[in-house]
Amino acid sequence: MDIKLDQGLQLNQDDLKKAFRAIGKAFVLECRLLLNQHSDDPNLPHTETGQLARSLKFSVRSKKGEVWLKVKADTRYATALFQGSTRKNGKVVHTRPLFDIVMDRIKPRMNDIIRKAISLQPAA
Repeated sequence: MDIKLDQGLQLNQDDLKKAFRAIGKAFVLECRLLLNQHSDDPNLPHTETGQLARSLKFSVRSKKGEVWLKVKADTRYATALFQGSTRKNGKVVHTRPLFDIVMDRIKPRMNDIIRKAISLQPAA
């Protein structure tokens, strides 16, 4: 999942990168919290080995004035788990949209982090 802020206004890039790093940490932390809760909710993946929780990573990048945050689950089966799939033997793996659920949960926190971090700069 990528979160990108378009360059409509001139913003302090360092503050924006710090904000995106804080959002990335909060996002990964919330994912790990949900994975380790052992919830009975069938819409959430759970952890038995911890591989999915350990594979969660984020990065902040900038290029030509655009800054974006990338969050990924760097394990082989994450896409099949999050999107759902059908195996060769016909067994269906139901969709467990972890990132969508986490995004809904931390959206107010994300807005607060960005609101506090950005400072408008006069265009040069």
